[in-house]
Amino acid sequence: MHRHKGFSESYNLVIVVPKGAKGVYAEPFSHYTYYHKFDYDDGVIWDGKSVEKINSEMEWIGQRGCQFKVLKKQGKTIYLQMIGQLQ
Repeated sequence: MHRHKGFSESYNLVIVVPKGAKGVYAEPFSHYTYYHKFDYDDGVIWDGKSVEKINSEMEWIGQRGCQFKVLKKQGKTIYLQMIGQLQ
């Protein structure tokens, strides 16, 4: 991130994550869930047990301290590979 502000344009990050990497699929926790299924303002929250589909958000939050290698940049798409995590 730039020291004065974030990105001023849109970029697409494609991240290759190895099987078994530690993280969480974020959509059930996000305000922007599938058709706003979970509305935190109304108190409807994910119970942590129901199986949710991968929908349009497709956001995965990796464990703190993940390391990435830039594979390539093609236009406004940046390809990354996760190469390490904290133990």
